[in-house]
Amino acid sequence: MVDSMNAVRQAATLGHSVRATNNLRVRQPLAQALIAADPRRRQELTPLLDLLADELNVKNVTFVEEEGEVVTYRLLPVNRVLGPKFGKNFPKVRKALAELNAGEAVATLNAGKSLKMTLDDGTVVALAPDEVLVQTHAREGFGVADEGGLVVALDTAITPELKLEGLAREVVRRVQELRKQADYDLTDRITVTYKAEGKLAVALETYGSDIADEVLADEIKAVEDPSGDGLLEDQVDGCALTLAVTRSR
Repeated sequence: MVDSMNAVRQAATLGHSVRATNNLRVRQPLAQALIAADPRRRQELTPLLDLLADELNVKNVTFVEEEGEVVTYRLLPVNRVLGPKFGKNFPKVRKALAELNAGEAVATLNAGKSLKMTLDDGTVVALAPDEVLVQTHAREGFGVADEGGLVVALDTAITPELKLEGLAREVVRRVQELRKQADYDLTDRITVTYKAEGKLAVALETYGSDIADEVLADEIKAVEDPSGDGLLEDQVDGCALTLAVTRSR
């Protein structure tokens, strides 16, 4: 179980780096994560896929058979090392490296093994893992991060439904902040009043019951002038929001 938790933490860290690179909020749900991993790591992750889905905030986590299903690779020589090492043969090394099966080569390098190649003149050379630069390119519509043979790809497409759900989660966070400001007990039931515009108003109407469950609200209602023990005025994704909380009687 310890190994499984470590694998989940590594995958979650990679997923969060994808979110940061693609400017995707942690609270924004995404459709899916695709994972490429060696058999041992796959076995470690399998029992905890639901936990990983929660950590990544995705609807579904799926394994793919090969890294090539989520990424493409470009292999480049580390010029400052291989230039002096091979001298006039350096262009031949660069050419041979570009002609390799990139996926198989990356698997070899990730295993810590040297990469053996045959140059145009028949010379066999071996490149150590630190002598090859691997550029990773994500499949269209995905963001990718990898480390030590574990590849995590997140579907970066945000549907209108996912967008609304993400806005609802932003509201949940703000209501929880208001609960703390009002010094409510964790078990106190509350009433939430709000005024919202645009997609934010649609999100509150669509996910009002889910928000209520999360924040222990007996009622969430739209009003013209929200008031209560705690009041917040904010902008969420460009939409104005006013929230107020009152302890239920």
